[in-house]
Amino acid sequence: MSLISRLHGSNSGPSGTDNAQATRGRYALVISGSPVNRVVVCRILQDSGIRPIAVDVSAAPELLSAAPPRLIVAESSREPERLKPLLDMLSKMAAAGSAPPVIYLAGTHGSGLPDFPFSEVVKMPIAPESFRPLIAKYL
Repeated sequence: MSLISRLHGSNSGPSGTDNAQATRGRYALVISGSPVNRVVVCRILQDSGIRPIAVDVSAAPELLSAAPPRLIVAESSREPERLKPLLDMLSKMAAAGSAPPVIYLAGTHGSGLPDFPFSEVVKMPIAPESFRPLIAKYL
């Protein structure tokens, strides 16, 4: 079962059909090429009371177009150019007034910050006690 099917399946409408509108805003999309970073961020989000769905950078655009999240936490510090398709999609959503807030986790590997108006930029490593209030700001 794909991520999109699971996402819609857990939020089916009253008739049992998939309902993207019912899903909107019920999860946070965690995007990272690092499985470790995905797990850490997901745990902090869960502790903040929001359901995370973690994906690699390449899977994010499809999921974003299927069911827009309440919040996006993105990290691609080793290869920020991999975020370009996602950021292009988010730019179009922002122009239409429907883009979710995006928190970017900036690494320490010397890669430049992608050209995008992020809601917040946080330097890694992140600490739960400082990251939770930032998440709460967008929930």
